[in-house]
Amino acid sequence: MGRLTICSTSLQQANEFGIVAIYPNPIGDQATIIYETTTGNNVLFKVVDILGRTYTEEILDAKIGMNVKVIDTSKFSSAMYFIVLDDGVQHSTAKLLRR
Repeated sequence: MGRLTICSTSLQQANEFGIVAIYPNPIGDQATIIYETTTGNNVLFKVVDILGRTYTEEILDAKIGMNVKVIDTSKFSSAMYFIVLDDGVQHSTAKLLRR
């Protein structure tokens, strides 16, 4: 199994909106994103490259607390990407690397 990379929010912070972890990072054929929400609202989930091109965009039915999203990255080229979460009020971004 790969490394666990903690992003903008640590596991100790409760009741925060944002990306908690992405693993493995650098990614292989899939990536697991753990994120936390403070409301039961839908969350816009996007993967964009450094030029702002969208590779994946989806509305997630998030639950209050920790949520997990697994994405297929097998067709991603070697590059840096950004995971973007937005619930209409709050926004969180984290880096994702494909070697």
